[in-house]
Amino acid sequence: MRLFGDRPRRTAVVLSMVLVVCSGLTGCSTLTLDPTPVVPTRHPLPYSASINLTHVASYDLEPGSSLLADPNLQNHIVGATRGVDFAKQDWQNSILAYLNARQTFTRVVQEGQGDLDLALRITIFVDPGAVFQHNYVYIARAEVDLSKPPTRLTRAKYSGFGRAAGEVSRSGPEDDREPVNRAVHAALNDLFAKLETDARLPRL
Repeated sequence: MRLFGDRPRRTAVVLSMVLVVCSGLTGCSTLTLDPTPVVPTRHPLPYSASINLTHVASYDLEPGSSLLADPNLQNHIVGATRGVDFAKQDWQNSILAYLNARQTFTRVVQEGQGDLDLALRITIFVDPGAVFQHNYVYIARAEVDLSKPPTRLTRAKYSGFGRAAGEVSRSGPEDDREPVNRAVHAALNDLFAKLETDARLPRL
């Protein structure tokens, strides 16, 4: 019974080692964005739009940075989040699916030209807090430059902010998936709600 009882433990240890190696060396830690769930907006815009995700990245912060008064989190970055890989095209597709579900625009253009061009940037910040004392905090910032063809000159800038709590400890990139999704969804909701209710937009 003793040997039999030890076998699952040894198997779990080996599996954990495989997952760590897979995460660090073979790109198995690709972090994806789930485009659901989305509640359709009550303020749709009478424009079609083309969306281009120009940047998506995640950075670790100095512990406790999210609690400081300084709103510029870039001042507290200690490095890129290790073990996290972004499949940019997958994120682009997820953003398009999100907007199609939200129905912000009459049509999201994947090929060709829309009435509006949106250049979107998503930045994620991970605050470890005090290790084993406070939950990890995930902060997402979604920023967009809006332009109108054919000039492509930026007419307006919008930003959205999202925040989510993770676990007390982070054993690997898989622990990031759920809180990152919650934070990014909150940031996208905040961003596009501002855009949808901007009274200046018809005059841009």
